[in-house]
Amino acid sequence: NSKSRARTMMENERKSVDGCAIFFRTSRFRLIRDYLVEFNQLAAMHSEGADDMLNRVMTKDNIGIVAALELKGMTTGNRYYSAPPTIVVANAHVHWDPEYCDVKLIQTIMMINELETVVESIGQERKLSPALAPAQQIPLILCGDLNSLPESGVVEYLTKGRVSTEHADFLSNAYEGFLSRHSGPMTSPDRIRGGVAPGTSSISHNLRLARSYDGPRTLPFTNKTYDFTGVIDYIMHTRGLVEVQKVLGMFPLEWLDDNKVIGFPHPHFASDHIPLVVHCQLAAPNV
Repeated sequence: NSKSRARTMMENERKSVDGCAIFFRTSRFRLIRDYLVEFNQLAAMHSEGADDMLNRVMTKDNIGIVAALELKGMTTGNRYYSAPPTIVVANAHVHWDPEYCDVKLIQTIMMINELETVVESIGQERKLSPALAPAQQIPLILCGDLNSLPESGVVEYLTKGRVSTEHADFLSNAYEGFLSRHSGPMTSPDRIRGGVAPGTSSISHNLRLARSYDGPRTLPFTNKTYDFTGVIDYIMHTRGLVEVQKVLGMFPLEWLDDNKVIGFPHPHFASDHIPLVVHCQLAAPNV
């Protein structure tokens, strides 16, 4: 899917508009359903009492896409699954500008809200254990150019499952209506760990995401241009439902100095982003 502005352009101009894609092996997976997440449309829907949803978020035409895939070749007699397992895969491109960290965080929150809705909907259709919530049984893999550093509010929200409504990345902009509709009080342990005052609320999710490139697998950067080097691209997975076996590592960094490379794109690197590849497997469900 191309970004939203492609709809307003002539056919020959649309080809130059970037977007997101999900590819899957049809011999292993069956597409159950796919979804397009348009952040500017969601911003308009959530703008009541939040003027900057219109002023700052709706003006950015970034998108996300979601695919619900059924794994083929799994019989109903499998020892772990009563039906062929379903995997939800998402891909997102979040706004790029460092001056708009509030937009990045709002877009990410809206993406996660959509993913929670998708997982809940799929869970109602599939034969899942009633003992656990769908998010505890349906594996999720989230990929994205999040344009956000590891210490950002975006990554905090995704990996910790919550972010304070007073987080600095909101930039004190006018999102009160949106934040109040999607937030709840922070628990005492959360306040203590986060160093925030009593009475502070937070926005949370229940998807239990972990970075697939984490710990010893962490890369020194995923994006390298002539004036920026850092980690802004991620693959995340559901903790407990997806197990990372191995990842594609970094090329030898001395190659950059040996070839006097100060930034990408480069004849040997077609993009300013390096590829992320994760080899993972489904874990046995805890049911």
